[in-house]
Amino acid sequence: MRFGLFGYPNSGKKTLYELLTGEAPNGKLSGKQEGIPGAVPVRDHRLTKLAKLYNPQKVTPAVIDLCLAVDGIYSEAPGEEALEPVFRVLERSDVLGLMVRAFKNDAVFHVRGSVDPARDIREWLGELLLRDQLFVEKRLERLRKDVRVKRAPEKEKELRLFEKLLKHLEKEQPLRTAALTQEEAKVLRNYPLLTKKSLIIIVNVGEEDLGRPDILEPLQKEFSLWGAEMLPLSVKLELELAQLPAEEQGQFLQELGIEEPALEKLTRTVYRMLGRITYFTVGSDEVRAWSVPAGSTAQRAARAIHADLERGFIRAELIKYEDLIRLGSEQKVKDAGRLQLVGRDALVEDGDILSFRFNV
Repeated sequence: MRFGLFGYPNSGKKTLYELLTGEAPNGKLSGKQEGIPGAVPVRDHRLTKLAKLYNPQKVTPAVIDLCLAVDGIYSEAPGEEALEPVFRVLERSDVLGLMVRAFKNDAVFHVRGSVDPARDIREWLGELLLRDQLFVEKRLERLRKDVRVKRAPEKEKELRLFEKLLKHLEKEQPLRTAALTQEEAKVLRNYPLLTKKSLIIIVNVGEEDLGRPDILEPLQKEFSLWGAEMLPLSVKLELELAQLPAEEQGQFLQELGIEEPALEKLTRTVYRMLGRITYFTVGSDEVRAWSVPAGSTAQRAARAIHADLERGFIRAELIKYEDLIRLGSEQKVKDAGRLQLVGRDALVEDGDILSFRFNV
């Protein structure tokens, strides 16, 4: 499951990549690589609290796979061949992150000559629509030929589906809003259609503009059809925050009237849009967050650790995070009768603490 980050040059993408991954992207691109991959630790206050409770030798967060699409060289709107690598990154991503610039700084060049986040969003979303339309038209040509020449009646349903998709795209509406049956949605799973994917729009604002409704509200209104999450974020502020000692960060945010770093909200939002939940394993050696698809059973969750645990699964001990934090120790949870033994088909919920019993 991957998060694809894209946008115009100088929108703040590379700095955001570095803030999220802890690594500078420069020099990481080589050969025919189409983007810059990275691992983003999921910022989770529950992991921090569990680490304080167990004081383990190692603390391991869940991670999000990130890929930064490499800038093409263009002076006007996107849409030239230089954007082909960008689209290939997005086609291989599950959630798309469009970063646009709203901060003003005469020393930082904008490829369109001026700062206008609404224009930038409009242009990029138009490119996503056009990319999908070209793909659908090409697929329709192939399907019509199969039905006409090869006498392939099994392709007729798909032909009708793609005709419906084309009409929808010609109205400049993303495929996320198309009314599809379960069967039709299943057919489309393996096609690289960009406007069908979840989208988050990251608006890089100046520190002084954080909290200004007149910046975000017009964007939310204009692009509401896309159903995108829209997140204001000041890369400059987040960079300053990251350079402070941990004990000073809370005071810095409090002085600015900010509840939490925007990076934490961003990682949580992407994680949720990827359809993931977290469960924890705990102990004096390691406290670790494991990422699994929402709706996973206990046996399926065991696979995240090792295939042997899934194959030899017997049962799992389950503690609710809230119970452990409230009572203060595993023993107290057991004494209160709050520890559960669950079977392979039990559904894992976000925040559960699991210990597996298995035999291979």
